[in-house]
Amino acid sequence: MALGMMLPGMAAGWLQDHIGYENFFIWVMICCAATITVCAFIKIDPDYGKEESRKQEIEK
Repeated sequence: MALGMMLPGMAAGWLQDHIGYENFFIWVMICCAATITVCAFIKIDPDYGKEESRKQEIEK
């Protein structure tokens, strides 16, 4: 489980060393903007998680 935190941290540190702190910060902000943009296009059922929809699934 610690490896899951250590490896991304090592990769981020390596990238930050190569491109510099300010450029690394800009890169992270671009990645965040891309993630938020993609999430805006995800369609989620409005009834997802409601108790009534679970009862209907059980009855089927």
